[in-house]
Amino acid sequence: MQIIPIVWDLIKQFKRQCRLMGWWASLYEDIIYAGGEYHNFLCARKVYPKTFRAISLSNLYPIRENDIMYRLVNVSYTAWILQEKPSGDIFVMLAENQNMRRHVAVYDLSEAYSKNPICMKLNETGSIVFQEFEKFLRYEYRLNLVNKLPLPQTKRIIK
Repeated sequence: MQIIPIVWDLIKQFKRQCRLMGWWASLYEDIIYAGGEYHNFLCARKVYPKTFRAISLSNLYPIRENDIMYRLVNVSYTAWILQEKPSGDIFVMLAENQNMRRHVAVYDLSEAYSKNPICMKLNETGSIVFQEFEKFLRYEYRLNLVNKLPLPQTKRIIK
């Protein structure tokens, strides 16, 4: 297994690969346009459940076009690329909300930073970009992504 770069550099490398495939990749944000849809990557070391919910339920995202102009786009899919193990509450949210699972993927790369090649993913989106991202991780960094949705043991309400 190669040493995996921090998540921001990892996405920067993947965006270069996307451009080689003919997909549009934003110069300023971690967003790819492919198959007539926008696919957004959110990189974080740690994410709190309230933040996760608020961002995951919003599908409008500003894209910077130049130094002074932005435009809002309707994002079809969002992937959270996490450097630290996510809170169990995030998985409870996803387990209870099938619609959210269709649009939101989570990649827990915390084990990769501990030199373990097996990482957890939760991807039920059908996003062609996220499928390509998984291939990128598998072939470039020898990561084995296991699709797993831990079942909630207790119901928690997050406000």
